[in-house]
Amino acid sequence: MKSIWTYRLNNSKNWGTLDNLMRNIVLIVLDTVRKDIYDDRAQRLQSLPGTDFERAYAPSSWSIPSHASILTGQLPHRHGVHSYNPDYSDLKHTFFEDLDHQTLGISANGAVSEAFGFHTHFDEFVSFAGGDERSPDAMSFKHIGGTDGPARYLEYLKKATDRGQFTESFLNGLYVKANDLLDGRPLPNIGDGGAAAVADKSREMTADIEEPFVLFTNFIDAHSPLVNLRVLDSDVPYGWTSNRLDIDEARAADREDIEGFLENYRKLYTSNIEYLDRVVTDLIEDIQAQTARETIAIIIADHGEELRYPGERDLGHTDFTNAVLHVPLTVVGTDIPDQTLSGPVSLLDIETLATELARGEDLPDIIREHVPAERIGMLFYGGDNEYWRRGVRTVYEDEVRHEWDTQETQNRIEVSVSEDGERTPTDPPEWGLSLFEKDLDEYVASAKAAGNGPDIDTQTEEQLADLGYKV
Repeated sequence: MKSIWTYRLNNSKNWGTLDNLMRNIVLIVLDTVRKDIYDDRAQRLQSLPGTDFERAYAPSSWSIPSHASILTGQLPHRHGVHSYNPDYSDLKHTFFEDLDHQTLGISANGAVSEAFGFHTHFDEFVSFAGGDERSPDAMSFKHIGGTDGPARYLEYLKKATDRGQFTESFLNGLYVKANDLLDGRPLPNIGDGGAAAVADKSREMTADIEEPFVLFTNFIDAHSPLVNLRVLDSDVPYGWTSNRLDIDEARAADREDIEGFLENYRKLYTSNIEYLDRVVTDLIEDIQAQTARETIAIIIADHGEELRYPGERDLGHTDFTNAVLHVPLTVVGTDIPDQTLSGPVSLLDIETLATELARGEDLPDIIREHVPAERIGMLFYGGDNEYWRRGVRTVYEDEVRHEWDTQETQNRIEVSVSEDGERTPTDPPEWGLSLFEKDLDEYVASAKAAGNGPDIDTQTEEQLADLGYKV
């Protein structure tokens, strides 16, 4: 099929300048959404016209290195942003720089925010603590010092007034205080995990833009801590919270001993994905309707989640398994083939996918023979078990992945959908080792020795602690 680019060049009298060839790109990150649950619960998104990739894999297992890889097309050991240097401003190049597009971003995730330099790659970027705060238009509580109690709110409102943000900030303060009072009570909290605010701000940021744009969004709703909300379709009792059980306790407990807790956790996790399916589908359709330029949506997750199903050790994403690495990738647009592709792909190729589609080209072939992923330690893990902090790499080949780590463990693992199957101790193949430019042990040792990163404000630190990251 002739590309839109070629067609429009040959019919320039109808299309005007090359600027008309460019598409808008909306890159939607459904934080923490694993592929098998997405397939089961995100039916509206998958019914939109476009291509679904059955076997897409994240380049890393948690937010900061994975987002950096998505923007650069490089593994963490190459771009250098990971647990020992969680600073996006150190990225030398992103695919945004290859496009003549306005770059817009909004995030509800503290790990994808100004606190870690993520904003430095955008023309316009806003973030807020999704689930804790009401709106990115309010002044964030991260701008307030170490005061507590009524003095904290008075200082907050004074600074908001000075910034000309009093009304939104006043409502934000009421929102925060009301949910503090409702916490643990048999009543639903107000609002959601930030999805509605992210969607509303996305509509606002993209309205009336004539030049082509790339919009980045991060939706944090599926991430713990999880509570039942009025917007969710769930029978979990109001007032129940996943914070009832510390994540380390959940890891250490026998599955049978916490089955009731796990059942509620899984129900809320899947209900949030159903909610995101509604919100994000409406958002895509609204942006496509309100923009004259053709708009392509790329839906992904930065990583998945373990739910303590059989074979899963973690409740979260501190482990490094197929449940954490197997993620959604759906490309939506009227010019995108309506198909499902089963070959393995890497989110490292979002760079190629987004740039070629933005330039008006056809959907590129991003199927790979082998897919690599890695984690350079897990510094934000706060415990003493080195297993959870280890450096680890994997390469996918057909229905198998090979894994090796800094604890000298090496396995050949059979995989299916979002599950790891039988493990067989086996040396990693030479072709797998060749996909990485530096030896794992040597790189982790050098990264630890040079460890640095940005200063983190108190509110972001508190949100990251809620999300399970010990900063």
